[in-house]
Amino acid sequence: MFDVIKLQWYQNQGYRALRKGKHERASYNFERALLISESVEVRFNYIIVLSALGKYKEAYQHLKRVIEEYPDNEMALSMMIWVSMMLREWEMAIDYCDKIRLKFPSNHEFIHLHDIIKSPMVREKFISAHEKTKKAEQLILKKKHDEALSLLEEAIELNPDDAVIYNNIASIHLKKRDNKQAKTFMKKAIELDPTNDVYKKNLRIIIKKK
Repeated sequence: MFDVIKLQWYQNQGYRALRKGKHERASYNFERALLISESVEVRFNYIIVLSALGKYKEAYQHLKRVIEEYPDNEMALSMMIWVSMMLREWEMAIDYCDKIRLKFPSNHEFIHLHDIIKSPMVREKFISAHEKTKKAEQLILKKKHDEALSLLEEAIELNPDDAVIYNNIASIHLKKRDNKQAKTFMKKAIELDPTNDVYKKNLRIIIKKK
């Protein structure tokens, strides 16, 4: 009974830290939770935070264990594609893309990713943009907005179709009280990802700031 309470406490602390962008703290709590329970849910939480910290080799090892136990788990296969890409293990990424396309043909996102991975030039730009975005997000947390904005502008040049980049740029402009620019970039994020409710909520917040 005591272990169940401890597990829930570590999980809750991990979620709270993750929401605040405190990835190291989240990692500590999810790792402690994993020592109590090796359930897929707990392991997945740890994998997510490892990926957020750029610890892709560790994330890969944990994903392997999940997929060995649950070879048809769509979330695990999807995460493995991303981790393989970030490790620049292209053949592995293609292999997992093929698996998920066969098992889940309605998942059209991975048809697009497969095309990206097959092109050396496109995939390198894609990953570089992602890396710059992750660095920018850490700079935003440290309130180094100008440095973050510079990185995000470089990321857009590499991958102009990534809604996340536009969302991050909008958030910086909002912090700098440039609501007009914030609105422009948030609208672009929604244009690229029209089903994203978070972006729509962000736009409403920006409009109310006027």
